[in-house]
Amino acid sequence: MLTSSGGIRDLNAKLNSNRSATSFHYSGRALDLFVWSGMQKPEVDPYVVQRLGDRRYNVYARCSPDRAEAGSLPPISTVDDAVTYANRVKGVSITGHFLDLTKLFGENGFRSIRARKGFETGEANALGAEWWHFQWEDGLNAGVSTFGDELKRIYPMAILQTSAPWAFKDYVWQVDWF
Repeated sequence: MLTSSGGIRDLNAKLNSNRSATSFHYSGRALDLFVWSGMQKPEVDPYVVQRLGDRRYNVYARCSPDRAEAGSLPPISTVDDAVTYANRVKGVSITGHFLDLTKLFGENGFRSIRARKGFETGEANALGAEWWHFQWEDGLNAGVSTFGDELKRIYPMAILQTSAPWAFKDYVWQVDWF
């Protein structure tokens, strides 16, 4: 079972320090797992979040033996360095049946992003963790693809021209970042 905080974001969504004006969510290229389904209590959370270092995390979905179809349950394994919002640097080891979501999403073109600067030092709040965010980067060309071109794939110009994200239409993938 997967829990979600959403996918596509409304063009008029309020911006704040945890909500980028050039998010992949505006172009339908991102999904968020439910932010409070992990990093709370790794021994019971639906998602176990493993610290990899350099502000990167691996996400595992807990699999329930009583809900699994015959033969589909992953073997028992241990996830080391499972962290929480309260303890962001030193984690614990958790044993159970887990599906490596980061790997599965990666095999399908969805990449994780880094936590915001300052998250691991406690300078950024829990929403700076970003462990839940996965974005589809396939088809984007570094130095060429623009944020505006991605937005135009799903919205009519009449709607885009009055939206806040349209101000960033000329941002170039991996140059201006988006």
